Amino acid sequence: MLKTTIKLSRSNPVVKKLIAAICPDYKGRKIIASPQNFVNLYNTNWAGGSKNYYYAINLQSGSVCQVPAGTWYNPSDVEGNVNIPAGCAIIRRSYFCGHDMGLTIYYNGNNDILCIK
Repeated sequence: MLKTTIKLSRSNPVVKKLIAAICPDYKGRKIIASPQNFVNLYNTNWAGGSKNYYYAINLQSGSVCQVPAGTWYNPSDVEGNVNIPAGCAIIRRSYFCGHDMGLTIYYNGNNDILCIK
């Protein structure tokens, strides 16, 4: 797993496309990218005002799906490590104590996210 994070500007054309596809209502500027081969899905249910939303996107076709939240009595239904295939990304939108904490774009380290069409 790579340990690098990259702060991205909202004006980046790739970031604009990802925001438009995944969460067009996002108005913030906290956006980071993290190249890694897998992502750990956690906190998919509201707990103490905190929650993570996860979206998977095919970077070539632009098709998007939201990762469903696990059931409140068994969050492990969807939580855990998920491999990120080449050509895809997983985007996490985090809330902490009810405040939007921004977007994290996880993508396979073999891709160059800044070259996405």
